[in-house]
Amino acid sequence: MRILRYAVLAALLVNVAATPGPAGAQSFFNDDSTWKEGDTPPPPGFNPDRLVAIEMPPFMALRYGVDPETVSIGADSVVRYVIVATSASGARNAVYEGIHCASGRVKTYARSSGTDWRVAESSDWRPIGNVPYAHAFARQGACQGAAPASSVRSLLRTLKGTQHEPTS
Repeated sequence: MRILRYAVLAALLVNVAATPGPAGAQSFFNDDSTWKEGDTPPPPGFNPDRLVAIEMPPFMALRYGVDPETVSIGADSVVRYVIVATSASGARNAVYEGIHCASGRVKTYARSSGTDWRVAESSDWRPIGNVPYAHAFARQGACQGAAPASSVRSLLRTLKGTQHEPTS
């Protein structure tokens, strides 16, 4: 029953994040049509031993963590990072992404299942509510409302502060 409750809650959260509010209403994300993305740095190297966990609902099959050494906040207000998904068997996949907090969108730049990066086939901005781990990362420190975190240091401090001790 608990798993069903978490599944319903997660579905509602994704739905709310992806649904625009009524005309004239102020929402968590802004429509900033004048914004332009800057040049994207190449994918940084990452180390799975440094990951800071992203809190996800317990029914999620994968664990997610961000390598703190890969987090940056660009002059274009994009929070870029490498997030690593780890399965129960230990298999890992990494994704180099960016979050634009003002528009509530996320973009994948590259993927890796080892040490080499492959440029993402589709690199369009998409609603962050459609990418649960990115949405969780935004809520747990990458974004402060519609703005990026004030600094990488404060982002990581906030992210580490969201982690809880496992319950038995």
